[in-house]
Formats: sequence, structure tokens, C-alpha cells
Amino acid sequence: MSALGGLRVVAATSPIVFRMGTKKKHRLELVNNASDMTIAFKVQCTESARFRLQPAKGLVSPGASVPVHIQLASHNADEINCTFLVLSKPVESPDSVEQWSKSDTVTKDYIQAEIRCPEATAAPPDEATLGTTVAKHVVRLLVKNKSRKVANRLSEAEITFLRRQKAQVSAGCWAEWEDKAVQYRGRLQEKKRRTSSATSSASLSLRSDDSISVSSPRYGDDDTLSAHTDSNQSYLCCEPVDSVDTDAYYSRARQPADAPCHCVPRRETPRSCVEPACLWTRYMLDVCFQQLQHTATVCRSVSGHKEMKEAIARIARSAQELVVLHRTNPYFDDSPGLEVPKPRDLA
Repeated sequence: MSALGGLRVVAATSPIVFRMGTKKKHRLELVNNASDMTIAFKVQCTESARFRLQPAKGLVSPGASVPVHIQLASHNADEINCTFLVLSKPVESPDSVEQWSKSDTVTKDYIQAEIRCPEATAAPPDEATLGTTVAKHVVRLLVKNKSRKVANRLSEAEITFLRRQKAQVSAGCWAEWEDKAVQYRGRLQEKKRRTSSATSSASLSLRSDDSISVSSPRYGDDDTLSAHTDSNQSYLCCEPVDSVDTDAYYSRARQPADAPCHCVPRRETPRSCVEPACLWTRYMLDVCFQQLQHTATVCRSVSGHKEMKEAIARIARSAQELVVLHRTNPYFDDSPGLEVPKPRDLA
């Protein structure tokens, strides 16, 4: 209980203790001891995201009282200490409750509060009769503890909580919780792998002794596999190639026009290219270009969590590198030249 000028704050306990899953509600009683003035109040908290206040601000008439209900948010799962701040000032009109400035004569009072896990029950700890909320919280912290990310590092309060729970339960119960944590982490990793591979291109098997076992998507009969570009009339160099060295191609491009070059597109080359390396290279780049062009488009429009942005940025950079490879490949006569845009940093 404390007095703020004409306002008196009444709390059931000091500090106020909130227990996850059990005692999640408390109340502050604001009493106006003055008989001739109205008092405006406002309640704040150092951990405002963890609580719901009703009302958070208002007026207390002379000689009246107002209850402030405080409820612990359902998503809260960590033990922590916090402080409620009650601000009050005398006012002359109801509109003053919305007007707070540094020049006002404001009285402050601090109410300490704690968020704690449920107390241990009298049931035998090795009978798995601890609250479901506690068991889920333990499993979640065990999963978090197995992560290598700095953001998932356990706090001192979380480590203390795990040690206390481990001391209260049997070895079998703790082993069961650890098994559940391993299974849950495995499901999370599998889900992450499925998500990351959702946009991967289809694989293609090409036998070395079959020179025409596959046709390029750009020139194939199936329109669904064709890359719809303006270069459908281009011709290919049919020399076998396993990889493309872009820097080497740049140096060749700077040579005199009469210098011999075996990788410049030749207009007299027949349209039907049956060399396995040419077929495979063109098919691979066409498929990658279509998929990565779509990925780059998505990366420009998606926004969200910081880690998701970083992951998308890495995908976008990889996509841009392959797009550059597609555009600068010396075996495509529709290459736009040596002017290549730099990758956009999305981080």
C-alpha cells in the first residue's frame, strides 16, 4: 500500500507474484483520498508485452476508487522480475487524462512484480503428473538449448529453471523429456529442409553414350519446358564444355576480332545441337534460370523476421550469380554482353 499525494495504491501482496498456468491475474486498487479534486492516472510496466491492463489509464473521482486488473499474457513462458509504474496528477477536466507532458507535476510509485513457474505439487515427481504447461516448457527449453544460434542461448533464469525441474523428477521422466526434445527438433529440421528444397529444380539423368537422350527446353517440343525469351532463334556452338569460366570469356572478348576463338557463337552451326555437353549445359541453365528468376522475384517482395531476410538474401545472391552466368555464357549468342548488374543486397 502506498500513497501518491491524493491517490493511494493498494496491492494484495508485495511483490506481486504471477504464476504461469495458475495465478495469472492480480488487481491494483487506486483510491482517491482527496475530497475536492479529480486525479488522472496511468499505469506502465517495464515488461508491457507480457501483461494486459484494464484500464491502463483513467480518472478517479474525489473519494472514489478504481480497480486496475492485471493479467499475465498466455504466450509468456519465461521467469522474470519487472516493475509497474503508477503515474498520477490532479486534473480539472476529463480531457486531461489524454494529455501528459514533462511540465506536469506527476507523482510516481513503483510496484514490484515477479513472473514465476507453477509451484511443485504434492504428487510424486516421477509419475509425470507435473503440469502439462511445465512439461512443454521444459521440452521447449531443451530444444532451444540444442541450437547453436546465439539468439537461442538460454538465460540464467531458464538454466536455473531446468536445473530445478531436473532435480524434482526422476531420471526416467527427464530422459523422456529429452527424447521428446530430440524428436521435436528433428521435425523442425525436416520441415526446414522441405521448405528450402521446395523450389529446387527437377533432376535429369543423361547417359554418356546417348547423345540425344534429352532435348534443350528452349528447343524442345514441350512448351511447358521452354524458357520464353527473345532468343529462340539463336544458334549454339556445339563444342563440348563442362563449365564456363566467365573471367576467361571476358579476356577472350577483349581480343582482336580476327583472333581465333572456338567459343564464339557461329551462325553457320546447324540448329540441331546433339553434343551431350551442349545439351546438358543448356538444359541445366534454362531450368536454373527459370527457377532462380522466380526466386529473385519473390525475394524482392517478401519481408519478415530478420533471420528470414538473411536467408532470403543468401538465396537471392545465389540466384543472381546463376542469372549472371546465364547472361554471360559464351555459348549463347543472345548473351546481353559484358554489362552485368551487381547483385542487390537484401540484408
